[in-house]
Amino acid sequence: MLCGAVVACAVGASLFHVPFEVSDNLGDLLQVADASVSGMFLSNFTQPGFMRPAAWATSAAVFGVAPEHLFYAYRTVHLASLATIVFSLVTVLRVRSATTCALAVVSLMILIGLHPLQWALNETELNIKLIVTACCLLTLVLAVGAPAGWRDGAALVLVAYAMLGNEIGLIAWVTLTAAYLVGFRGVSGRAVAVATALLAVYFYLRFVQFHVGAPALSERSSGFGLRIRSPQELTALFGEHPLPFYLYNVASALLSLLVSEPRNGVFVAVRDALADKLAPATVVNVVVSATTTGLMAWFAGTRLRRWMRLDFEDRDRLFLVTAGAVAANACISYPYLKDVVMCTAAVFYPIAAFVAMEAFAERLISQPIRRLAAVGAMALLLVLSVGWSMRGVGFFVNVRQQAYRAQADWVAVDDWLAAQRIRVETPAQRALVDRLRVQMLGMTPPKVYLDPQWSGAWFGGG
Repeated sequence: MLCGAVVACAVGASLFHVPFEVSDNLGDLLQVADASVSGMFLSNFTQPGFMRPAAWATSAAVFGVAPEHLFYAYRTVHLASLATIVFSLVTVLRVRSATTCALAVVSLMILIGLHPLQWALNETELNIKLIVTACCLLTLVLAVGAPAGWRDGAALVLVAYAMLGNEIGLIAWVTLTAAYLVGFRGVSGRAVAVATALLAVYFYLRFVQFHVGAPALSERSSGFGLRIRSPQELTALFGEHPLPFYLYNVASALLSLLVSEPRNGVFVAVRDALADKLAPATVVNVVVSATTTGLMAWFAGTRLRRWMRLDFEDRDRLFLVTAGAVAANACISYPYLKDVVMCTAAVFYPIAAFVAMEAFAERLISQPIRRLAAVGAMALLLVLSVGWSMRGVGFFVNVRQQAYRAQADWVAVDDWLAAQRIRVETPAQRALVDRLRVQMLGMTPPKVYLDPQWSGAWFGGG
């Protein structure tokens, strides 16, 4: 818990030095500037491609609490979401010894070092993906505890809010259902049945009642192959037959978490290697992720026969629930692919990694091992601990660059509004733009141009 507090405070402190991004956030803030919470909730059930009423209602609520101090209000929500994720992770791992404590610290570095969560942390304004991710992990915390009526109610509230907050919130239902199926009984079967009914209502409202559907190919750009494709290119390539593109997105989303390639749908390592520009950070990312995933595959192989007999221990249950959440997140990513879309899977991945590392450590301790095999085992653990620590440090390198870029965009914010054809129509909206511009430009930017080049080469790439 102490290590988790240190990680949460360090990451949270860095977030308070990153200005709001103009491109991703200003338009949304302008929409809630003159809106009520209930109005934003009711009006966002029918937006084509996206049904996120809870996200807009929450943003309006935060806006209304501190309209003069929006940056600190939203950042406090980010910090609370991050703290919830970190302490939920530590709670689920159930540290019992010095060995498992050390492995839990590595798991914390995996959490911070994974690119999807890094991108989620970099998002400003409300950051609903981070909030929904915290909800999904909290459902697992509820499921693994002792049975209690209040857990049922809390789980249903989390599932309902997560689903109406963002599409990745469907993973809350997946987590709850998978946990019950493998034997966790913190949340009762009745609550799981009610959650399933809520899921059915959600799909009815989205696809039948309001005809919201899913995002179209023309909605936004997405990576494919060796570069990012524009909506026009995607429509030209897959407009009549989008299934191959959807399958590519699901497979790429899964690979991006398991082996850190591709990134945003683009095979960056292949592209950079062909151009003779392969950065050490990219190699570290791929090697460390592939090693961790390989260890997880080893664990699954050793337990497969027991799983086929439905013989589960708690560590098996955690691993299987994690696998279900990761697979669900990859499937939800089918319309378009960005690293941040896999942020919920990224908080479950460290749980599976911990389970595999714990089993590996127990195997080393419990039986004799030859010297050469011991050297190999120690080398593997060294790669995991050092590699993920480097990737954790990479978050702070990347967040400095993010802060510098975000602040620079506020210099020409009016030009950006004009280019995007976003009209500032009311005095409240004008005051909001002017106030945010002064606040964001008044922040002390990190002098990234003074950072040594090797820091970006070895720790960057986020």
